[in-house]
Amino acid sequence: MAHDACDSISFFPIPQLAALNMTVAIREKANNLTEQVNAGIQKVLKKQHDDAVTFFDFDKSFEGKRFCEPANAKDPIGSNNDNVFFNDLATVLKAPGVAEVKDQTPGLKVDISNILQQVSVFHPKAQAYKPLVAQFAYKILTDAAE
Repeated sequence: MAHDACDSISFFPIPQLAALNMTVAIREKANNLTEQVNAGIQKVLKKQHDDAVTFFDFDKSFEGKRFCEPANAKDPIGSNNDNVFFNDLATVLKAPGVAEVKDQTPGLKVDISNILQQVSVFHPKAQAYKPLVAQFAYKILTDAAE
């Protein structure tokens, strides 16, 4: 079985409370479940709406930009790594207007009581939206050309 930098890492920052390490096997199961849910959504949309609704799979935009990707082995969670597109509890949120710098979780010191950090976990970072918007725009333009 494959092993990587996330085998001994949990997404929960307090080791005593961390229930599950993000091993390759666990991540593969999670990814397979996501693919099954997406396939189910596509099937229902096609059955109920035929071509009136389009399922848009933007997964390709996140290739190489997820937690635990081989390119990010030195910082597999990538809290503050621009190459990782998702926030976790230790991400310093730099978006203007989101929170004062003094209220942001500094570096890797995690304050799990900080509501801003809690609600930002697993949401895409700001740099993730550009490829998504580009992919949406391309899809709209190519569909309009047909």
